[in-house]
Amino acid sequence: MCGMSEALIRISQLPEIEERLRDVKTEWETMAADNMALVCTADTIQSVKTARADLTKKFSELEELRKTVKTQYMVAYNDFEQTYKDCITDPYKRADADLKRKIDETEGAIKAECEKRCIEYFGELCAVHGVDFVSWPQLNIKIDMTSAKQKTPRKLFDAINERVAAIADGMDRIDRESDPAERDEIMAEYKRVLDVGIAMLRVLHRKKRIAAETQAAAKRDERRRSEQEAVAKVEAALPVATPMQVEAEPMFTVTFKATATREKMIALREYMKQEGIKYE
Repeated sequence: MCGMSEALIRISQLPEIEERLRDVKTEWETMAADNMALVCTADTIQSVKTARADLTKKFSELEELRKTVKTQYMVAYNDFEQTYKDCITDPYKRADADLKRKIDETEGAIKAECEKRCIEYFGELCAVHGVDFVSWPQLNIKIDMTSAKQKTPRKLFDAINERVAAIADGMDRIDRESDPAERDEIMAEYKRVLDVGIAMLRVLHRKKRIAAETQAAAKRDERRRSEQEAVAKVEAALPVATPMQVEAEPMFTVTFKATATREKMIALREYMKQEGIKYE
């Protein structure tokens, strides 16, 4: 296969170009050395500039050829790549995708059949141990292909048996070690987390939090009562205020004659109105 591929895809021109380049390598190294040996002084600077220009001109000519070769090869390569895609890549990808789909479907069916057997075994174990609150997904048992292809998936059965037995042991531990007053609460937590230690800690922390909140509320109520009692004592100690009796001032009548300008007489009248002095 490898020999056929090498015969199918082969580059023939680039090595020939490289061979010709190696032939002129010595010439260019000599040319470069000769130019580098030139001494640049005030008298020779013009000749040095001319030598540099000649060297640059020769290099530029080859650079243009190199760019032309690159462009031509890239066009040829792009055409080759498209042909390769049409002839090789696309048929391969179609076949690979089809094979992968078939493999996935077959493995999926094998795993599904194995999982069905595991679920049946799980149900039997739950009935034996009296575990009626755990669902199959909670066990988090992964069906691997190696076990699925076996006539009896012993590794998976052992894992299921171990998990269900551990859950049953947790129920027994709660019955043995927990306070009867807290047993139902701990069991409710255990059914959620399937871990006795975590279930007990959650119940303990919840009871401590409730007790702390109850104590804080009682202290607030006691402080409020104390403040109310203090206010009541202060109010009780205050003297009772009696309304003051104000004696009416005596009224006098004065008769007089006033002489002034019209504006001042009007001002006098307004003043008497403001002060509540009756006049005729």
